[in-house]
Amino acid sequence: MLLPSVASLMPPIRQEQQFTSHSEASREFVPALSGLSAFANPRLQGTHSNRWSPYTERRESVALPWVDFESEEAPGHRRRRTSPRRRLAASKARAREVWTMESGCHFEENYETLLPMAIPMPLRPPSPIATDSNFKNSRYLREMDRRSILTRLDRGEKQSALAKEFRVTRAAICNLNKHRELVLSRQHEDPLAKHPKKARRNDESRSNRISLLLSEASGVHAVASPSAERLFPLLSSRDTSDSAFRHYCDRLMNLVVEEVLAWTHNSSGTDGSTLCGVSIAPGGSPMLSIFQTLEPDLPTGNIQLVGSPVEVLDLPSAVESHNFCLFYTFTDTAGGLRVAKSIRRLLDRGAVEELLCLVTLAVSALTVGELQRAHPSLRIAAAHIERQDDEEHDNQEKSRLELLASRAAAIF
Repeated sequence: MLLPSVASLMPPIRQEQQFTSHSEASREFVPALSGLSAFANPRLQGTHSNRWSPYTERRESVALPWVDFESEEAPGHRRRRTSPRRRLAASKARAREVWTMESGCHFEENYETLLPMAIPMPLRPPSPIATDSNFKNSRYLREMDRRSILTRLDRGEKQSALAKEFRVTRAAICNLNKHRELVLSRQHEDPLAKHPKKARRNDESRSNRISLLLSEASGVHAVASPSAERLFPLLSSRDTSDSAFRHYCDRLMNLVVEEVLAWTHNSSGTDGSTLCGVSIAPGGSPMLSIFQTLEPDLPTGNIQLVGSPVEVLDLPSAVESHNFCLFYTFTDTAGGLRVAKSIRRLLDRGAVEELLCLVTLAVSALTVGELQRAHPSLRIAAAHIERQDDEEHDNQEKSRLELLASRAAAIF
């Protein structure tokens, strides 16, 4: 006789309680933090508890799309095996949900959108250099640079090294060597002159000197102008100490004398004249000392003003065959009168006006006009030309150039 199974002898209520307890046990397996994550992320579907703690009397489960419960399946249904791809996607979704719950932000939203306002860009001053893509800054060599390159090519230096030194292309050096006869034939050309194929655009911000004066008067040359633009505000400042003032003057005088020596050597070598440095006292002694340091073998002279007549000291015997560099530090109105008297005295001694050159750190526009009017062939090499609007001052006050000249006379 077959005995009935235990399940058949159990009442139907007991069977329902068994399945119900199994379903409740699987619901208890849901993490308690799922209710908190649903509260933090309202985008999740399902209901959530009104309280945060899991120890509340009323608790409802949250239906998450990535949680699989065995209780949701029908009784006696065999669960299918999920693919590795689905299990990986479910694990990523669970990790994303935990990170969202802990950090408080969602993956669907960008970080910038959570900020109350956009992050402003840092303020930058406008660039003084032209940023136009169509603008090309050409590099034109000076006459003195061309002659120097040709001389060094004859010595055997490489074109690539010269192109890198003078910041031009190697093709430009090759083209210069190809037309060397044309360059060497310009004997009386200005050593600082350039020969661009087309007119260059001059910005008004860069012209702190008198551009009209430099263009009309061919005998006026700007030397060491980039350094002068940086050093002259320091020289004019009242906060500059005497030691710093002397240091800045020495730097600027070295630059000016070196550049003047470069192009005067080229011009004097073609016409056979000898270079001679002459100091006009009292403002030219510091520049003459630098001249003697750089060129100890060249002759020097000194012009000292004593009273009304001009006393000429230590000049070479053959004055007419020398190329004179007249040194005067800051040529203000009084300095311009001393320079004019010294030039007249040199001309009386037999000097040639075309071979005279005034070398100064700064000169006023009025002084340049007076000297050019009296001596049209006089050359002037200056690092800075004082504009007329800078010279406007009261009669009782000294101009900036006069203050610089008086301070330099007291220090040197």
